[in-house]
Amino acid sequence: MNKLLLISGPTASGKTALGFLMGKKLQGEIVSADSRQVYKGMDLVTGKEEDPVVKTWLIDVVDPDDDFNVATYYELAWKAIRDIWDRGKLPIVVGGTGFYIKALLDGIGTMGIPPNWKMRNEFSKLSIEELAKILQKIDAKKWDVMNASDRKNPRRLIRAIEIANYIPAGEEKVIVAGDDSGLKLEELSSVAPQDFIKTESDFFWIGLTMPTSAVLYERIDLRVDERVALGALEEARRLGKEYGWNISSMTGQGYRELRECIEGKISLNEAINRWKFAEHAYARKQMTWFKKEKRILWFDATAKNFPQIAEKAVQQWYAA
Repeated sequence: MNKLLLISGPTASGKTALGFLMGKKLQGEIVSADSRQVYKGMDLVTGKEEDPVVKTWLIDVVDPDDDFNVATYYELAWKAIRDIWDRGKLPIVVGGTGFYIKALLDGIGTMGIPPNWKMRNEFSKLSIEELAKILQKIDAKKWDVMNASDRKNPRRLIRAIEIANYIPAGEEKVIVAGDDSGLKLEELSSVAPQDFIKTESDFFWIGLTMPTSAVLYERIDLRVDERVALGALEEARRLGKEYGWNISSMTGQGYRELRECIEGKISLNEAINRWKFAEHAYARKQMTWFKKEKRILWFDATAKNFPQIAEKAVQQWYAA
């Protein structure tokens, strides 16, 4: 039976270091599960790490202005995992993007539905109220289960409309009427949702945590300071000049705060402090997400002999 090791947790918890250690011990290769490290040139701010011995997949995959989503990740990650299995090695999925990891294990029913850019451009001109009216008309059940925040989020409303009107390949195409503005949804792409991979596998999911938030925040702050010292500001300035600031890859923590400094709106010290607080908030969000996942075996990353304790648990699972 094929084996799959997963290592997750909040930013700065030591996931990558443990992944490299397990890779060396068990003849493994890393499959990154980080939604920002897929972008080429976004190195310092996102904290890319590589090892000369352990191969890492799914970093530097696309340019910053390219579209990348969970469906793309799912496809590429499973290709990497199958390749690693075929060569008799252990794939080790490492990262803090829980949505990506869950997709690998469970699949996501709507992830294979491609974006319809023409429709998105047209519907981006509509108000929240107009988008809500369209969704209520074509998928009342979806509207009923959306929370208050999603109902006020135009991007999520448009995606819900996009999914509700998806027509798989081979089925009759329809053009769905919009609201009274007269806008029409164009035919959606004929690419059918990708079938989920059917494979017999045995996975072991490790989660890294800290005894207190203060300990984690201290680690985060140290990493931010190190990245600034290595040239994170210069990296952000270069990318902003080359690609602009309004693409989605440049709106995450770090780039968002450094942009304000580069544009002269705040000082570098203020940008650094805001970046740290943004990373703190992101770590809290990650832990809230991961704590809901009952399949994770948690380890205190600050415990004495933690690497040896984690390695023993992995070795026992791997040898079984």
